[in-house]
Amino acid sequence: MQIQEVLRQLDELFATKQIQEAEQFLTEALMQAKEEESQKKSSGEEVLILLNELTGYYRSVGRHEEAVQNAREALEQIRKLGMSESAEHGTTLVNAATALRAAGQYEAALEAYREAEQIYSICLPSEDARFAGLYNNMSLAYERQNAHEEALSCLQKALSVILQTADAKEETAATYTNLAELYLKTGQISEGLNCLEKALVLYEAGNTQDPHYAAALSACGHGYYLAGRYEEAIDSYTKALRMILDTYGENDAYAVTCENCAMVLETAGFPKEAGILREKAAHARKRCSAVESKSYERRPESEKDRKKGIELARAYYEQFGKRMIREQFPEYADRIAVGLVGEGSECLGFDDMLSEDHDYGAAFCMWLIQEDYDKIGDRLQSAYEQLPSKVQGHKRRIASARGSGRDGVFSIPDFYENFLGREWFSVLEDDKKVDGEKVFSAWSGFQEERLAMAVNGAVFTDPLGEFSRVRERLMREMPEQLWLQKTATATAKAAQAGQYNYARCMRRGDTTAASFALWEFLREAVHIEYLLHHTYMPYYKWAWRGMENLSGAQEMQKRIETLANERPERDHWKAVGEVQEVNWDDPIVCQIEQISAMILDRLREQKLTYGWEDFLEIHTDRILKAGERMKREKTEILEAIIQLEWNMFQKVRNTGGRAGCQDDWETFYIMRKSQFTSWKKELLLSYERDLFDGESSGRNLVMEKYAYMMESTVPEEYRRIEENLPKISEEKKKLIEGIVSIQVSWREEMAGEYPQLSGQARIIHTEEDTAEDISFETYLRGELKTYSMETLVRYGQLVAEYAKAGKNMVEEIIECTVRLYGYGTMGQAEHSVGRKK
Repeated sequence: MQIQEVLRQLDELFATKQIQEAEQFLTEALMQAKEEESQKKSSGEEVLILLNELTGYYRSVGRHEEAVQNAREALEQIRKLGMSESAEHGTTLVNAATALRAAGQYEAALEAYREAEQIYSICLPSEDARFAGLYNNMSLAYERQNAHEEALSCLQKALSVILQTADAKEETAATYTNLAELYLKTGQISEGLNCLEKALVLYEAGNTQDPHYAAALSACGHGYYLAGRYEEAIDSYTKALRMILDTYGENDAYAVTCENCAMVLETAGFPKEAGILREKAAHARKRCSAVESKSYERRPESEKDRKKGIELARAYYEQFGKRMIREQFPEYADRIAVGLVGEGSECLGFDDMLSEDHDYGAAFCMWLIQEDYDKIGDRLQSAYEQLPSKVQGHKRRIASARGSGRDGVFSIPDFYENFLGREWFSVLEDDKKVDGEKVFSAWSGFQEERLAMAVNGAVFTDPLGEFSRVRERLMREMPEQLWLQKTATATAKAAQAGQYNYARCMRRGDTTAASFALWEFLREAVHIEYLLHHTYMPYYKWAWRGMENLSGAQEMQKRIETLANERPERDHWKAVGEVQEVNWDDPIVCQIEQISAMILDRLREQKLTYGWEDFLEIHTDRILKAGERMKREKTEILEAIIQLEWNMFQKVRNTGGRAGCQDDWETFYIMRKSQFTSWKKELLLSYERDLFDGESSGRNLVMEKYAYMMESTVPEEYRRIEENLPKISEEKKKLIEGIVSIQVSWREEMAGEYPQLSGQARIIHTEEDTAEDISFETYLRGELKTYSMETLVRYGQLVAEYAKAGKNMVEEIIECTVRLYGYGTMGQAEHSVGRKK
């Protein structure tokens, strides 16, 4: 793994506001780094770096439990790497302490900060900038405990270090902000605003994308409010809100800033606007943590402070299990995987107070390879059972008869066979030695909810990597064609149940059967969402809840919830006849169609289908064949496109009758193949989808191309048909004109180098157009207008790549043309055309 490249890509994701994608990118990179470490391909320092990055990420989006968990794992990695007492150890401690501080564990945070200070004092010179970061963060922990003198002392130390550091504008600004907040808290408003003004000047002269800039703006809002300068306060808070939303989305900081701004608005006499912001704050608090069991508005107050099962399991292992393994089984300490995976709401992160009525409490799993299990399995289980009965005030798990066997010691094969079955697991273990048909058959036989149990939860440590190796394969290696089959089947079931059978049941007045159809539709709609996220759908009780962990699925989750609360009403169907039209008077039908449209959009986004037919069943065959479409060679796609265009070309009707070129397959084939040979596969696939979409909606893209050209060649006729053509947005026009200008210049360049060949081709400029003679520029513009935005953007990127490389794309197209006509080179073709003249 090239860690610097990973960090560069991560920075790009943050820079382009792809926050959710950044989490997935980090977790996948971490899994890869752990795998490489387990295979001795790396030292393990990459794991440490990524754990620190992930800790910072979770802290920034308000997922504090996960931040603290990752910080602990990072500190364990420091020990494992033999880096204790190093500068890296100190930095990891600062990172962990900051996560603890954000989680409200101030004493633990200060203890970690002090330990980091001791290490830095040994390893680093006193003017090192890392001291400034330490003291800045340490001051915030003191401030939360109202230890203002200690906080001020830390900030003064931070500032003295930073002022000795060259090119430290952002660090200086952050320190001024922290000083300002302390001044404001102690009533020194003018001193606080003075520090904030210095901070803002530094941010605005440097990096206004720094997330600390938002903190400075928020602090300004508070300072101006305290000073009675309400208009300036509202302006500062508004800027801060915009930046937080763009950078991190609706996190804790966004909710707090909404509430603070609402307070100022209300004081300033704007109660309506204040109410809107409070609603936004409430909405943000509902969504800010993907792992909390219920929103703050719905759960009892005591639920906020309860410890999650995963966190409790980790604490139990860290406090007692780790020491037990090291002291009683030292020779196996680096061979035992530990975590909590399997059955139970706690493994999904959905446990709440109700979960505590059965099979709940401190517990963890230990997984051994079969050889180690045979040697120490019983002894290790006995030692596990002797662990203390409480941790941090929580009792250890007491399992019911049904809930037994969920924690303790397992061999890795036995654990997975419990969920997958012996035969299936053996195929997974040795699939390189098993024929593909048997592997496919084995995968086809699984239950998704059992697989969801096998890959949920958390692995705290896995020195050998054997447990994680199987787990990661389960997460990513379902055969593609099986995934397509499942997606197609779920889509067909959703269409049949919701779009077809619900209406038929209601026409009969059978509301009970209609309810069954509705619930079948809801289940399959949720199932499709999981499939499209390549995630196993859990047990039905948690399937809807689990959607909150699927990136971009929150709107779908909301619509599912709304529809689930509807009940079929016969009154909506009294005036409906036997004709099978959509009954828009029934709100359930409206919602089914809205959800179906969202499903179609998602299928199209993943290139699994084409066309806009709203009945989902039409798309099932296209989904099944999506894998074949994507795997085709470039030449096969190119040939298919030419045939699709030719079919459309045959249906073009000219005002003067059928054109002679419509019977000239050879010329059409050569010209279009020359055009498409320079295209990349993804661009060809995108344009092919445009043609399929056109067919499915009754559009003829070739006809539209020639119709758009008429704007220049026969403008009066064009005005008569213009309203029948798809409208071109200003954004699209701008992109088209940029592409056209580059390609026209290439065409002019080619004409200068090969004047004889140029004379055989189209005239170049739109201003030269006549009704009989269409220019290169007009033809190109007309064709580009028929492209979808995806195809147009991809085509524009191709043109830009040619321009950046100093290559002439038009010349390459014509060179391909002359070769298809039998010439060896452009020079030979130029010479031949000149002699014929």
